[in-house]
Amino acid sequence: MKEYYQVLESCALFRGMNAGEISSVLNCIGSELITVKKNRCIYYSADISGKTGIVLTGSVLLTQEDPEGNRSILTKCLPGDFFGEMQPTDIGSNSDTVIFADSDSEIMLLDLNVILNVCSSSCQYNRNLICNMVTAFADRLTVFTDKITHMNKRTTRDKLMSYLRSESSRQGSESFDIPFDRQELADFLGVDRAAMSAELSKLQKAGLLKTTRNHFELL
Repeated sequence: MKEYYQVLESCALFRGMNAGEISSVLNCIGSELITVKKNRCIYYSADISGKTGIVLTGSVLLTQEDPEGNRSILTKCLPGDFFGEMQPTDIGSNSDTVIFADSDSEIMLLDLNVILNVCSSSCQYNRNLICNMVTAFADRLTVFTDKITHMNKRTTRDKLMSYLRSESSRQGSESFDIPFDRQELADFLGVDRAAMSAELSKLQKAGLLKTTRNHFELL
């Protein structure tokens, strides 16, 4: 477990805690470590509730599939990111959230029900964890709101530029990497991959951006 403390310290759920304090929290609430192979499902939202996972190594995709099998990517989680705190099926969605490993991954699962029950010793670490959860959930809602903003644009070009400008602003640089490959980016924005690739080519020819793989530079 010690080899993961640096990653856990970067996780929003443990903001402001050092390795010793994180260890105390985990001893109090318990945790489960799992290893998941690439492209294997971690869980379906309909099958499990009250769990949140922290990516320790690898990467995880949160996707939704409609009854016709069309996939939409909600977000991608990298080491230090967490997932599974909100289940769309709990609020009447017709789509099932599928969470799977985008690469060989190690995941720490935590039980939200245990976390939200006040610690019997009323320790400060547990209170800090709950406060961090509230802040982190609010941040996650902002991410999903931004995604809706991108998808509400009328054209593929507008969706692309909305997302890329948002990432540039978030990372504080006109030269930045995104977490998605081309197919994942198309699924995230809800557009056809071929049409998106054509727009990227046009944007480069117009001198508006440069791109290589998942690296972009806005001009």
